[in-house]
Amino acid sequence: MSITESLIASVILMSIASQSSQVFGDSMQALGKSRLRDGVNTAIQRDIEKIREIVSLWKLDNTMITDGQLSYVPPQADCEDSTLATTLLVDRSEELPASDILDLSNISTPLQGLQIIRTIKTLSGNENLILLEYSTPGSSTIKTQSSTTLSIPAQGWCK
Repeated sequence: MSITESLIASVILMSIASQSSQVFGDSMQALGKSRLRDGVNTAIQRDIEKIREIVSLWKLDNTMITDGQLSYVPPQADCEDSTLATTLLVDRSEELPASDILDLSNISTPLQGLQIIRTIKTLSGNENLILLEYSTPGSSTIKTQSSTTLSIPAQGWCK
């Protein structure tokens, strides 16, 4: 093998080694972002479950729990006006503020100043449904935007 061939082989080998280390670095960075995204999704799901529990207990009739069947006593006026979600959000405004920043302290992966903003409102065109929206502000390392709609169990007891 000549010197020229050896130099070309060395350049090719160095190029492959450099690209391999770059691929490894990119993979590690992607794994880190994946962990952060999992943490964000876990925080959002935990918050949805907390809100779902609050919604499920609203206007629960505690006097009728003899046979294990839950029953509710929703306000009749709200049933007639189809405004149960509006009334629920007013009744529980301390627990369910219109806008809030999620508590991310329970997440095992440090989120380095990441904020998730949650807004709660009624669904446009149907004030019996609650719309939850989650998003991260402009320059966050992880971009998240999701929403879900909750129905109110008490609506099933409207007359």
